[in-house]
Amino acid sequence: GHNLYTPSDIRLAPSQIPRGERPYAAWGYIGFHRELHASDGRYWRYGLDIGCVGPCAYGRQLQTWVHEHVTHSPLPNGWASQIRNEFGAVARFEYARRLWHEPLAPLGTSVFGMPLATDLRPHVNIGLGNLQTYAGAGITGRLGWFRTSYDSLRLDTHTLESLAGATPARYAQAPGGE
Repeated sequence: GHNLYTPSDIRLAPSQIPRGERPYAAWGYIGFHRELHASDGRYWRYGLDIGCVGPCAYGRQLQTWVHEHVTHSPLPNGWASQIRNEFGAVARFEYARRLWHEPLAPLGTSVFGMPLATDLRPHVNIGLGNLQTYAGAGITGRLGWFRTSYDSLRLDTHTLESLAGATPARYAQAPGGE
């Protein structure tokens, strides 16, 4: 990922940027994440983003190139005052649960085997690190042709859900079990 942060008026020289404005900064990172999807619509995502903030993230070069060649916008003038280089690491966690799902078959035909549907999913997320620390909560509403879960991956074939649903009685009924 790559995030760019600038003051509200990028045409100002560094000495003209008002006190209290966001400084110029770029955060370039790579993330390693694991996602788990349960058949009942629960979803977990956790992982680690590592990278750098400052000139090492090449924010000046990226924003200048985009403004020159893509958007033809005014060029940013304050990157000379960007924050210094610093290593960054952020541990992230997200949890979502399907609160409501309703197929709307009478309103639409299936696309690739998926009927028109709608759902609501509340979610929470947190991030802890030296560059970002946050917590959030919200709700996502969807309308379209999609699977009932976020993905086709299922925990019901995964060890975690198998263990969570297992009881001693199930083990006693296993073939060859005593």
